Amino acid sequence: MVRIHARQHLATCLLFAFSIHAADLFSFRLGQYVFAFVADTTPIVATVDQERAAQVGWEWAQRYYLATELYLLSIDLQNEPTRFWLIQLMADGVPVYGVVLPDGRVVTPVRREQL
Repeated sequence: MVRIHARQHLATCLLFAFSIHAADLFSFRLGQYVFAFVADTTPIVATVDQERAAQVGWEWAQRYYLATELYLLSIDLQNEPTRFWLIQLMADGVPVYGVVLPDGRVVTPVRREQL
């Protein structure tokens, strides 16, 4: 089963609650929740390549999803609403995602209840 750290969720909510340029970059459903990757859309200088973004995203996902088995399925550069690396993974048999910004920072998703 994939588990999420509550402290990470709260910190992310507080961080982006005050950002004027924040937007949903990507969202997905997991169980009864929707997880939205929210980040500032101000342009960021790229300092990591695809390989480094995959490594950073995989390491983050291993900690965040607390998965015993984690596989990288794909990594794609997205351009809207800002540039970011979208990483698709399989965590203990469940499809999950990660988002890495062009400067190598990971975006922690905001958990929302599904309506």
